[in-house]
Amino acid sequence: MTRVFRNALLVGVLCANSVGLARAGLFTDDVAQARITALQQEVHALKDRVGKLENAQQNQAMNLLTQVEAAKDSVATLQGEVQVLSHNIDMLQQGQKTLYADLDARLRRLEGTGGAAPAPSGAVQTPPSAAAAPAAPAAGTSAGQATPQAGTQGDELGDYAAALGLFKGKHYKGAIDAFRAFIAQYPGSREAASARYWIGNAYFALGNYKAAIATQRALIKAYPHDAKVPDALLNIASAQSELSQTWAAKKTLRALVAKYPSSAAAAMAKEQLAADR
Repeated sequence: MTRVFRNALLVGVLCANSVGLARAGLFTDDVAQARITALQQEVHALKDRVGKLENAQQNQAMNLLTQVEAAKDSVATLQGEVQVLSHNIDMLQQGQKTLYADLDARLRRLEGTGGAAPAPSGAVQTPPSAAAAPAAPAAGTSAGQATPQAGTQGDELGDYAAALGLFKGKHYKGAIDAFRAFIAQYPGSREAASARYWIGNAYFALGNYKAAIATQRALIKAYPHDAKVPDALLNIASAQSELSQTWAAKKTLRALVAKYPSSAAAAMAKEQLAADR
């Protein structure tokens, strides 16, 4: 009996241990599965974060590339503008050189022949000496000819020559005052138109191009048939060019050529129009 009881007790213990082991194995599998699931979720979360970071970097890279391309376009545009401005400056400098070279040649020819100097073609030129001043009108001239209003005839010639001397010495402000005084004292002088013309050229030399244009236009209005009118028009065109009024300058040059085709000023106007094409 005792042996049977012992055997039964042993079987019971063995069964109990088997059930405990089975429960322990089941519990261990559930924990592992839970951990695996948690890890998988973390991996997915990390993948999402990495994907978002990659997208953000790509967007930043695209924005930077766009900015770089825009900067390149701006630089190319600026380079083009610089090239255009450089070309315009070269053209202006070349035109000025041609203009002054022609004036110098004309003055040299006149000095060689002893003739009276012509009016400058747009730019300021050195006037003739006092000896080149025109002779005073003879006594008994008609009312349309020059007669001094004050002072002697010798004073008129001397005052005109003195004003020219100031201009020749590049004392442009003094020349303007002297020519104005001459016009006020001798309004009927033959040289009144020329005095106005030199005032306009003095303003041009001082860089006051608007005053130069206004003075030359006043000359043309007051003395429409004077020999200085073609050169006054050329001076107006030069002042307009200095003010970057290109269209107005070309219009003035064309008007000069059309109205005074045989004048020396018209010849220079044709050269300038041809150079601007």
